[in-house]
Amino acid sequence: PNTSSPWVVSRRRKPDMSSWRTPPPPIPQSDIQEEFTADVVIVGLGYSGTAALRAAAESGAQVIGLEAMSERSFTTFGRDIGHINSNFLKSRGVPPVDPLELFNEGTARAGNPANPALIMQYVKHSGAAFDWFTDPYGVDGLKDVHVAFWPDASPKFDGVIGAHRFWRGTAQFPEPRGWKGHPTPTELVRANQNKAEELGAQVHFGTEAVQIECSGGRPTAILAKARDG
Repeated sequence: PNTSSPWVVSRRRKPDMSSWRTPPPPIPQSDIQEEFTADVVIVGLGYSGTAALRAAAESGAQVIGLEAMSERSFTTFGRDIGHINSNFLKSRGVPPVDPLELFNEGTARAGNPANPALIMQYVKHSGAAFDWFTDPYGVDGLKDVHVAFWPDASPKFDGVIGAHRFWRGTAQFPEPRGWKGHPTPTELVRANQNKAEELGAQVHFGTEAVQIECSGGRPTAILAKARDG
């Protein structure tokens, strides 16, 4: 926006959204300083990337994770993990949820075009996935984690409201702008990265993926740039 008026939008040139159609120029082999071999390379170590890193390492794969942020400044965003029927929720007395009911609600809210297999994966496995991702701390180590709208009664988020149904099951983690405690979301992700590294995963912080090499329509290599070039 133009600083002289909140109603005037800058007329900066719009980015070319079709640029992805043109392959970037190849990076000269002379610029490659170091090479690594892996079964799996994961670009970006947020929540899903870190979970994939650890899962691949646990499966016995040789795995490399690339993260653009430095290890010292690494941080995550968001603090809520919605799920059902975890051991964590059971320990807090949260009533169990019928996965089929949540499946029906999810597909209805999505207007039915969503992939039902993915929704079923979520409703069947989200609780176990939450317990797995938090197992570096165990249930007892999550004492500072809140369950949204539980145990406090909140008619606004209880049962059926209009055409939709609601269930309690959102774990809210402590973080600097909320309340003090451990683990913070960043600490939780780092604990899973450490667990993957203990199993042999390599993590390269301060390293940005810049190009993918393909052969026969399949990716065969990732070219990455560290902060020192």
